[in-house]
Amino acid sequence: MSGYATRVAAAYGDQMIGNMMTKHCAFADAPRPALLPLGEGSVRSRGWYAVTRIFVARTDSGRNTFNFAEWVAMPPAVALSNAWYPDTRDVSDNVQKLLIQCATDAFSQVLKEFWPDVKRHFQKKHEDVDSASVR
Repeated sequence: MSGYATRVAAAYGDQMIGNMMTKHCAFADAPRPALLPLGEGSVRSRGWYAVTRIFVARTDSGRNTFNFAEWVAMPPAVALSNAWYPDTRDVSDNVQKLLIQCATDAFSQVLKEFWPDVKRHFQKKHEDVDSASVR
């Protein structure tokens, strides 16, 4: 049980470090990943837009710029979080974890992009069932 608790605490620390260093980085006029989904266009264009958010961010003025929060703050966060694990302290482990984290972030952006559509789809089905049962 203590080994499990240690891994859970380390995973929690990983998440905290990653969040603090990427989402709350202290860049002046910090570019942030788009919080609002594109919401219109083809599935392909919206998916592409969502995936590119790990490389592109919008500044407060609305311009596109390189996503510094992802690619400048995340590598030190990964290296720091890997320090918790005695078996993953070399460069290749850090690079692998960084790429996995970026892929996870891209997947998360895709989910954020399409979640309103999925939610609307299931709400409509629920409303259709409710209206059919009233008749």
